[in-house]
Amino acid sequence: LYSLLGVDRTASLEEIKRAYKKMVLIMHPDKNSADPEAHSKFVQITRAYGILKDAELRLNYDKYGDASLDDQVNLRKNIFGGNTKIFMMTMIDFSYLTADNKHHWFIYFHSDFCRRCHDLAPIWLEMMDKLDDVISIGAVNCDNEPLLCRDIGIQMVPSFRMFPGNKRYIGEVAVDQLVSFIYSTATVKPLELTVNSIYHFPSRPILVQLCNDTELCLMKQSTLALATFLDEIVTVATLNCISDKLLCTMFDSDPVGMILFKDRFNLSNFVQVPSNMTTKRIVNYVLDHFPVKAIEMSIDEIERLLKKKFLAVNMLVEFSNKQSTDFHMRKLPYLLDKKEIVFRQFNCTIAPQICSEKLFIQKYPTFIIFSKNGGREIYYGPIDLHSIVHFAVESKSFNVFSFGPDQFPMEIDLYKEKWIVDFFSPFCSPCMLFLPQFKLAAKKLKGKVNFATINCAAHSALCQQYNINRYPTTVFYNKSIPFPYFSYHTENDIVQFIENILSPSVVYLTSEREFTEKVLNRPEEETWLVEFYLPNCYWCMKADAEIRHLAKMFDGRSDIKVAQIDCSWLISFCSTLGIRQFPLVRAYMRGNKDHYIVYQANMMDSNSLKIWLLSSMKINITKLTPDNFDNMLLNSDEPWLISFFSPRCSYCHYFQPIFQAVAAELVNRVNAGTVDCALYREFCHSLRIFGVPAVRLLYSGGPKSDEAVQSEFGIPIPPSEFNEFLATVLANLPAVKYSHIHLTEKDEL
Repeated sequence: LYSLLGVDRTASLEEIKRAYKKMVLIMHPDKNSADPEAHSKFVQITRAYGILKDAELRLNYDKYGDASLDDQVNLRKNIFGGNTKIFMMTMIDFSYLTADNKHHWFIYFHSDFCRRCHDLAPIWLEMMDKLDDVISIGAVNCDNEPLLCRDIGIQMVPSFRMFPGNKRYIGEVAVDQLVSFIYSTATVKPLELTVNSIYHFPSRPILVQLCNDTELCLMKQSTLALATFLDEIVTVATLNCISDKLLCTMFDSDPVGMILFKDRFNLSNFVQVPSNMTTKRIVNYVLDHFPVKAIEMSIDEIERLLKKKFLAVNMLVEFSNKQSTDFHMRKLPYLLDKKEIVFRQFNCTIAPQICSEKLFIQKYPTFIIFSKNGGREIYYGPIDLHSIVHFAVESKSFNVFSFGPDQFPMEIDLYKEKWIVDFFSPFCSPCMLFLPQFKLAAKKLKGKVNFATINCAAHSALCQQYNINRYPTTVFYNKSIPFPYFSYHTENDIVQFIENILSPSVVYLTSEREFTEKVLNRPEEETWLVEFYLPNCYWCMKADAEIRHLAKMFDGRSDIKVAQIDCSWLISFCSTLGIRQFPLVRAYMRGNKDHYIVYQANMMDSNSLKIWLLSSMKINITKLTPDNFDNMLLNSDEPWLISFFSPRCSYCHYFQPIFQAVAAELVNRVNAGTVDCALYREFCHSLRIFGVPAVRLLYSGGPKSDEAVQSEFGIPIPPSEFNEFLATVLANLPAVKYSHIHLTEKDEL
């Protein structure tokens, strides 16, 4: 390769570039039209330059020669080469597809840069062909979805996992072994048909496999596949024609054939399934014999549906632009019928204006659920049978509305009703991961708050009207007053955010007189945390939910109050107090009416604020030494919570305010103390403290928790974040009802 460009092996990248440009001017086919090999020579020069300019490929060529380059290039290609049969899953797909715990997925986690992954790809494809599309198969490229692979616990590739359960396949990676593993995890098994057992079967049609050997027949992979695919529609069973000859002879059938009973109580009404059919063809043949089919809607029917506010039934409509050929989707009408949901189809090619202008459909097929209460929700997940059924069943009870400009805000009354609206884009990954959590919150708050989504990709003008410039943006409209949501995208955080607004614990100070009476002239035992804010300040809006949550944390405590002051109404007063930036948090501490401290940290979340406030309170934390250690413990009826630390330990400094905050929280239940292990190394070692920070809970002879088992060195409490640390200490304290008691003034030693 070097000789093609006329350079040495030691040539720099700049020398290689100059040589290539020089060769292009000389060897270009347009300048050598008389030479029949001009094109192939030019291709060789270009290939040489492409390899030598890439540091990794050049190093590999220098080490192993030209033969190794094909392997290197192949490792950079997708291991399936763009094969459309492979369903490549994203994190969003995974969250939708594994939501239904009844349905199994077998997933191949791989990397394009893994040689063994490339070697196993043909085996995976052959396994898929053998399964004949009856089992759900997927693949995840961990190069593209590193967070998904990390969350699942993929530490090395290739890895084969069965979901739900995240069960890892360990064994020989061969087609037959993989297929056997899949069927061994099947939760739906064929039943054994006898004259007596048939009356205990579910009330639905029965597909019977006649067998000469029941054990082999029950474990036959095609029979297991049929039972899995036809689950909830048809009961798949086997009939032993050796032990039940009389029953078999009634059907006048091949002793290894298949029979379909439409009614389990009428064995004379059966259809013989043609022999030599694949599993997929048998499924299609069975489904053709039942009346539940997808019904096409006319233009008049769809227009009447769009005008109705309330329906007699829940209806799922598939909007498409061609006839569906998906084998799995044939089950959809049957499964929805079992869930009391009507299924319809509408061909958008006969009335494209309805789909594009009234429903704002951007891709096909699109599924929309129309619920009885007038709600309408669009499905944005992957086109998968079980995911769509799960969506339809959940949506009819969740009542999440999909709004457009015709509905929002015209058809709702923001001045009287409570609405939380999620502005999103289906092309935004965080948006799609947030939607399932948004729906779960809707289920929890059903009847209290209305939930809606607006697709900003379809309704960009509407979103611009409401100044939506990032996705997802979620706003809670509490009787027309907007409260932006900035917290984590989880169900519990959304519920907590809404409940803190609907039933606030925060005190709103609206005048200078009120501030003076409640804060400046507060009782001796009270502490007030006050946030000064402006309503149109971005960081103030972010802090608002955290302040509300902090107030909820101190519910029931008469000694700590959390308040807010809107400085847009009290500009001169805030200026008099020296408020120059927003948001600003001050804590007016107990015991000294003129004393306050300012929160200086960057993280203004409720947990950090709580730790800061509690750790700032003056409480008695005793400095313990080898001389006073035994006396202090023996002369107290209360347990001791002791922190062992070193001034040179960075994590000890981080943990110190957490320890102080917990000590303040439990001031009337425990004594708090610290031991400096840098100063008293031998003493710490005698107490079996070999690393810091370390915490011990010691009893001096008082009552112990039933769960607490104390050694002579105390109960170890692992240092952790505030909530976890407090919970661990409480779990090991005596079983006394925990209540907040006013803190008393003590000097810190």
